[in-house]
Amino acid sequence: MTSLPKMFDPRAFRWALTLKLAVEEINNSTELLPNHSLGYEIFDSCAYPLTAQRASLAVMNGPNEAHKPTCSSASPLLAVIAESGSAESTIVSRVLQLFRIPMISYFSSCSCLSDRREFPNFFRVIPSDANQVKAIAKLLIHFNWTWIGIVRGDHVYGHSALHGLLQALEGTNVCVSYQEMLPLLYNSERGIEIIRVMNSSSARVVVVFSAQGELTPFLKDYMKLNITGIQWIASEALATASVFTGSEYYPFLGGMIGFGVREGYIPKLKEYLPTVNPQRYPSNILVQELWGVLYGCAPFSSSTQRTQLPLCTGQETLNKQHSAYINASNLRISYNIYKSVYAIAHSLHSLVSCKHGNGPFINSTCADSSNVYPWQVSYFSTCACLSDKAKYPTFFRTIPSDYYQAKALAFLVQQNGWTWIGVIYSDNDYGLNGITAFAKEVEAHGVCIAFVGKVLRTYPQSKILEAVELIKRSTVKVILAFAPERDIDPLMKEVVKQKIAGIQWIGTESWVTADSLSTPEMFEYFGGTIGFVVRKVAMPMLAPVLKDLHPYNNSGSAFATDFWEALVGCRPPLSN
Repeated sequence: MTSLPKMFDPRAFRWALTLKLAVEEINNSTELLPNHSLGYEIFDSCAYPLTAQRASLAVMNGPNEAHKPTCSSASPLLAVIAESGSAESTIVSRVLQLFRIPMISYFSSCSCLSDRREFPNFFRVIPSDANQVKAIAKLLIHFNWTWIGIVRGDHVYGHSALHGLLQALEGTNVCVSYQEMLPLLYNSERGIEIIRVMNSSSARVVVVFSAQGELTPFLKDYMKLNITGIQWIASEALATASVFTGSEYYPFLGGMIGFGVREGYIPKLKEYLPTVNPQRYPSNILVQELWGVLYGCAPFSSSTQRTQLPLCTGQETLNKQHSAYINASNLRISYNIYKSVYAIAHSLHSLVSCKHGNGPFINSTCADSSNVYPWQVSYFSTCACLSDKAKYPTFFRTIPSDYYQAKALAFLVQQNGWTWIGVIYSDNDYGLNGITAFAKEVEAHGVCIAFVGKVLRTYPQSKILEAVELIKRSTVKVILAFAPERDIDPLMKEVVKQKIAGIQWIGTESWVTADSLSTPEMFEYFGGTIGFVVRKVAMPMLAPVLKDLHPYNNSGSAFATDFWEALVGCRPPLSN
């Protein structure tokens, strides 16, 4: 979804075309999602929360479903890229999380959206305002601007940014002269009241947290009243907006400073944008509206009556004066949208290329590539390889990268003076990247690796025995196993079977806390295993829920029956 204001916005149209370009690139790629195609649908939320809510319902069920009291069918939707405004993102996220559909925002920076309990399905490729307000506070202190005013929008983004800035300014010598709020639906009467407060105040520095669309009419009134001499500090939503670089704004906003979103480069966008024209897309109303905004004319006679614009000559060409649309040299939000599309594509690629027996779901299973569900995201992926932002630009996780675990394990080995060790790793990206990082860390500290063995849950018994033979033949008494529980389990059973004792095992977080280690037969050989674990937390209500999971309490649940068979070893009767 994209947020276009009531007047057609060429910049937002460029955002939509960036999404289209990214999808076309991925669909033409032989490496990313081969033999699969992405589809998309773009909805206009008009930068208004209520419209965003309708759009989110429509995007899940089709445009004809948006106004129905109930949803009539399941959606093939796997992810949503939305929104530009934080207020709209809060609405969309709450609707989508009911269906466990993830969303990635390209421009919503409100720190409130970082609350994972409230927005578990929300991700973004733009930094939180928690960082921006700290930077603005430091900027004020650096220039010794100790007497300021604040103007914000009437929405969650404006409220959260104001609260964050006031917190950041606590304990400093910066004082706030006034705090004014722009109405969500702008009216000149209220706008002029705010302008008079600004002009009458002795504070000559104003910090503004607002979206471009709502600030534009306010600035029109500001310029009409010829107010000058104020230093503007803008949030990222305004600091780089090309609309405010026009000559009419310069006497009033010249010298505005702020922090911008990191810019990026999209190789084909510059050549792609000029190809979008009425001749190529004669039935596309948005392209006709674009031409009306850029040239003040209608491309076809059929649209002159609707737009009340004169007919175009057909000789119109895009040039520098249309920078809001065609400028592809300093892409910020467009680049975020581009990254968001690729993030979704990489996630889907991981799902459909998953190999059975090495998957992230129960019993090491994979998703059905012909029937992928939105919730099938990685919930236990620590592999440092996933931190590669070039390959996985927007992969998120709630568990630390193995980069840190590898450093900690290397430090542990050094501290204990273990200079002669063996290594067992899982034969996949997780194990290979983890052990590579570990070897790099210990390389300069006199630690020698005697052998390297590989394991995998789907390995035949002969390959497991090869790894066991490495252990038996070596003189090492310390072994690091960089593998998940499901992969190390066959090796552990063979170690017990062959009674290989006297080894100090070092485990990764994915198996060092496994319940199987605490059984009497395992303890004799793996007791004393050490490693680093994921932080734990109490969940008071979980135990009662688990105890209630009984086939008689869940008589219609096949899962409860399967659970009971696995736990107790018998099939529950059909009735009490």
